[in-house]
Amino acid sequence: MAIQVGIPEAAWIFLQDMVDKVVDMNEDSKEVVILAHKDGLYNGENLIDEEAVAWVSTAFTSRGHRCSILWVDDPQRVHEWRYPPVVKAAVSACDIFINTSWQMPVEEIAEFRDHVERSHEGDPNRMSEEGKKRFPRRPEKQREIRDYDSGTWFVRLFPVTADLMCTKWAQTPSELVNMCRYISSEPFNACKEPVPFTMTDPNGTKLTGTIVSPAYKDIAKSGVPGMPYNSWRKDNSHYLPTPEWVHPPIDCKEVNGDIYFTEMLPWWAQYIGISPYWEEPIHIEVENCKMVAIDGGNEAKLLYKFIKELETYTDDRMWGFEKFHFGIHPNAKVTKYECPHDIYRRTIEHSNYNDVHWHVGSAGGNEKYNFYPHITADLLCPSLVLHFGDKKFIEDGSGKEFTGDYVVYEDGWLTCLDDPRLAEISAKYPGRPGIPVNPNKLPVLTK
Repeated sequence: MAIQVGIPEAAWIFLQDMVDKVVDMNEDSKEVVILAHKDGLYNGENLIDEEAVAWVSTAFTSRGHRCSILWVDDPQRVHEWRYPPVVKAAVSACDIFINTSWQMPVEEIAEFRDHVERSHEGDPNRMSEEGKKRFPRRPEKQREIRDYDSGTWFVRLFPVTADLMCTKWAQTPSELVNMCRYISSEPFNACKEPVPFTMTDPNGTKLTGTIVSPAYKDIAKSGVPGMPYNSWRKDNSHYLPTPEWVHPPIDCKEVNGDIYFTEMLPWWAQYIGISPYWEEPIHIEVENCKMVAIDGGNEAKLLYKFIKELETYTDDRMWGFEKFHFGIHPNAKVTKYECPHDIYRRTIEHSNYNDVHWHVGSAGGNEKYNFYPHITADLLCPSLVLHFGDKKFIEDGSGKEFTGDYVVYEDGWLTCLDDPRLAEISAKYPGRPGIPVNPNKLPVLTK
């Protein structure tokens, strides 16, 4: 038996934040299940270590919860991704589900996503008078008319090793990251009518188009489901990514131009046959929200082949190009020393504030193909300007006014990170990672 030396303070900071701030259900004992894949212990794609699992269990039991651990061995196959019956039963049997699986995300597997929201339908423990008090209905997000909460709180745990739990990324206060996400939505939520935009990157990317007003999201309703731009996670779903990672997808129309990229969300990359990082950029030409050309090296050919393959399972919307979103975490960067696993390190970087990702294809799932295609083209040093013109647009939540040319991104810097509300939150957590220095404002030595 390995010698137990205890949980280091750095990891305990993250674990306490997760249990007390993200989940925040310590008023009475809950049933908790942690899902982990065996292959991750032996250099598989579902990165995990036993120590991290034990630490998560300790964190929940320290708050009076009952915690069980489910180890599975369920290799996923392209176009046949499974929501295993044993996992489905575990979700229905617990109140809080901790998913460490990289291969089994709710973002892509529609059955998984849907079941999490209704896993306790008809559950007598929830329907009793005592159950209704412990699990009250949440009218903001519950679709069906019920007087109890019919879902399971679902934590997608990203720091899945002891090393990752000790990083600045993991230790950044969840309150700060959540507010980053909320504030970043304000210029988009202010679009009471369609607003033109320009997006560029030093790699040659230039795209123009129009942001679709949130009030008229049906104009471009397709692909991966989103949520209101200015939403708090708990108000709209049971899904709690930890740490928080992305802004909701932003719908666009009239998108035209060219995009070049050498990175994407690696979940789909592995099935396309592309490395998490590659050298020769893929170039996509876009005309009126439709991809009309894909070229580059071998990676471009593999991407084109895979999109054609997906089209046979879905429809011609796989050639659509009408959604983007972006990472909102201020410190989602880890070193190779902290995470030698290329696939997982790229997944983390996908959530960093400088990473804007366009959805490559807009087809949603269907009865025969119950998955959400979610291929992305990631830009790492974007500039994004919303052209509000002479009109004044007021964001309802904050009352903030937007007019003229509003810079959302400047050379990779998400400008909302300068908002004083974030500085106020950072001040509440002395010694914890906060908002980084804007690299564009660092001084240089000149002769």
